[in-house]
Amino acid sequence: VSSQLLALYSKIEDTWSERVEEAFREAYEAEGNEGNYFDELDVGRKAMDELEWNKQQAETEIFAAAADQLMGAAQQELSKDFNCTQCGAQLEVDRSVFRSHYVKCGFCSVINTYEPETWVRSVENFCAHHLAKRETLELERAMHFAWEAVRAERTAPLALLRDLESAVHSYWSTFYGKRAEIVPDLEKDRDADLGARMQEFYNTMKHEENWVARR
Repeated sequence: VSSQLLALYSKIEDTWSERVEEAFREAYEAEGNEGNYFDELDVGRKAMDELEWNKQQAETEIFAAAADQLMGAAQQELSKDFNCTQCGAQLEVDRSVFRSHYVKCGFCSVINTYEPETWVRSVENFCAHHLAKRETLELERAMHFAWEAVRAERTAPLALLRDLESAVHSYWSTFYGKRAEIVPDLEKDRDADLGARMQEFYNTMKHEENWVARR
């Protein structure tokens, strides 16, 4: 599907440059239209944006559905009996931790190491990422169109850049919060991950004249 959409995007651009642009230019000039005939190209580009977003939304839902199944299977795996290596007592395994961790026996105080299956460990990255992505889809959409609004300007006004900053922060802060809800052990990385995303954004802003000029 991605390949077909890329081919369609190229066809839209090629059709404009090879056959449509000149016709629109002549029509605008013949009618004395003072508008910009390139506005007609925006119709195609908006269609491309909508198709791209629909693809991204479908992709998110597909991966999240797979994550739902994997998470359910992981919870079942973590519910299986785990016994103390010293006294054989049944131990309670933390079902919110998907990596190796220590479990202390409440009877003999021996520290046991719980080693989950390799596929269970994938929950921490795969499931947390895709389930959080589904939960924040609308915020991601808002961020996407905020970026598009800035890219559409030759020199983006400061207000538009501020709106983009807000959209970027809102998306990533919520995303990492949702991810930590799914896998609590990721809470410790939340601030650092958000900081890295925002620093990436601010590095990009160094190329925006009005952003730099505000200082």
